[in-house]
Amino acid sequence: GGNQKKQTQLTLHSHVEWLSICWVEYDFYKVISLDAKKTTNIQSFNLRGTLNQASRTKKPNINIPIAELPDELVAIKFKKNSTNTVELYLNNGWQFSFRIHNASTKVEPSLKFDVQFEGMPTEIVLISCQWE
Repeated sequence: GGNQKKQTQLTLHSHVEWLSICWVEYDFYKVISLDAKKTTNIQSFNLRGTLNQASRTKKPNINIPIAELPDELVAIKFKKNSTNTVELYLNNGWQFSFRIHNASTKVEPSLKFDVQFEGMPTEIVLISCQWE
């Protein structure tokens, strides 16, 4: 009854805390090449404020805001009409989907998670570069 609910809340809190601590030790840029569209996308994950700093002689041309990390689990549920995808909703604009699959056409005992961003805070800046 009550103990199981409390234990579940503690476990969920621990998972959110793990995401906040382990997942983001360093700020980073995610570079995605979309070859068919001749586009390169750059996303800034400025979670600790270390990206886009001024040098001794030059200031940044654009402002990369600091995105707030999640610290609360809002909801977790199966994706509508799916039995193998779970959606995770966190506060501060973070949303993920987790799809479990076996990455093979053969029947095998091993399973893998495919994790996708479904939503991000508006502070995650996207720079899109077209190329020839």
